[in-house]
Amino acid sequence: MSENHLVTGPPRSGKTTTLELLVDRLPPSASVGGVVCPERRVAGERVGFELRALDTGETASLASVDREAGPSVGKYRVNVDAVDELGADAVLRGIDSDVVIIDEIAPMQCHGAVFLDAVRTALDATVPVVAAIATSGIGDMASISDRPAVTMHDLRAATAEAVAERLTDEIRGYR
Repeated sequence: MSENHLVTGPPRSGKTTTLELLVDRLPPSASVGGVVCPERRVAGERVGFELRALDTGETASLASVDREAGPSVGKYRVNVDAVDELGADAVLRGIDSDVVIIDEIAPMQCHGAVFLDAVRTALDATVPVVAAIATSGIGDMASISDRPAVTMHDLRAATAEAVAERLTDEIRGYR
């Protein structure tokens, strides 16, 4: 089992930025798997989130303000099928890469039981996992954060830049 890293902090603290900086700093030869969830904006207003597989670039809608079905998280409705299909598949394929990035493990993604199982499988694998994780709103967060070989990085105590630099050094050390 390798070391896993969970980046925490309040909304807009730099969790996603930290992961983006890490990916940018890895050597070009490093294979990166997993999933990211960028915002979708229309006329400057956030209207939803996408799921994007890092290895294939495949995308799907994670959540949207105009989605009519699915569980609600704030003003958004979650596309659980996309979380459990694209999200889980991208995380599981990432186990064969040099590092798995998961942005993020939060209330929207946690509606996907298959996705959460894939996250646990990745955390138990030999590949390092670096994930942004919400500090609240996750029913079973302890099953993810209270595991052996997990290092927590709280962005209230450090900057995204400093944490990304530390993570880059750690990930390079695994290779």
